[in-house]
Amino acid sequence: MNKKVPNVAILCRVSTEEQDTSRQVSELKALCYEKGWNVVAVIENQESGMKRSLAGLETVKELARKGKIQKVVVSEISRIARRLSVVSNFVEEMEDLKVSIFWQNQGLETLQENGERNGVANIFLAAFAEIARNEREMTVKRIRSGLASAREKGKVLGRPKNSLKSPQQFLSDHRGIVRRLKEKQAIRDIARLERCSFSTIYKVKNVLEEM
Repeated sequence: MNKKVPNVAILCRVSTEEQDTSRQVSELKALCYEKGWNVVAVIENQESGMKRSLAGLETVKELARKGKIQKVVVSEISRIARRLSVVSNFVEEMEDLKVSIFWQNQGLETLQENGERNGVANIFLAAFAEIARNEREMTVKRIRSGLASAREKGKVLGRPKNSLKSPQQFLSDHRGIVRRLKEKQAIRDIARLERCSFSTIYKVKNVLEEM
């Protein structure tokens, strides 16, 4: 008897608007194609993994509750969240709904083919989730330490005084973005074509709307 092809939700997350999920999406789509899985949803989330509630996870949960997916695919555990409690609660709810979570980096998933819990995978999952949280905390500490050290040395942080540009000058410096926004091009396309961050595009957009 042929195995039923699982419906899959691809879950991607980056921490800021300046970052891009396109690499995660393309790699995970290729993985699903290779394994013969049917991708029915791609959830892209731009939120800090330290938050206790993440919009992307809520979207996945809703799909699972409605029985629309049997598997969630992520590139690594930290893309779910960086809080062990959030990861654990999410995995537990997915297991209760008989939805398996597959993470690419280790090639493991939380449920076995017979639907039973994969104990080994869950041990690894908890370990990697804790590592992800520790990495985040160490990064924050290094940044704060660097800022404190710079202040002690008398360095001025932030924008130099009198460096703010007028709205007209700011828009003039970003003429390409202005033109593409007026043409109603997609933000992602503008970022790629103008080689700029999402935040720059949104700043230009906000200035245009205020004028």
